Amino acid sequence: MLTLGQLVLAGGELDGKRIVSREWITTSTASQIETGEPEGYGYLWWRFPMAMPRGVAQVPVANGWGSQFIIVLPEMDIVVATLGGNQENGKHMAIAKLLAAHLADTHWKEPE
Repeated sequence: MLTLGQLVLAGGELDGKRIVSREWITTSTASQIETGEPEGYGYLWWRFPMAMPRGVAQVPVANGWGSQFIIVLPEMDIVVATLGGNQENGKHMAIAKLLAAHLADTHWKEPE
């Protein structure tokens, strides 16, 4: 999961090798389907609006069953993968929201 997130973060490269085109990463993580929700949906990637110290960012998130997430935070050069067992308890999104909010509030990377 982390490797897939790193591939997205690096624009299609892993270990200095091009795996998929930068255009494919951009297209697949962009909103492609209208959901009627604040979250847009690309090709298997959600676009979650997340408050950051410098404004709202659209964060690519792969969302699996029961709190399994890949969260890509390009503004901070961070990928987070979580595994969870929250299928039936109504807390499916809790870990992603808590972790994303904590990272945005405390680990902001200044632009270079």
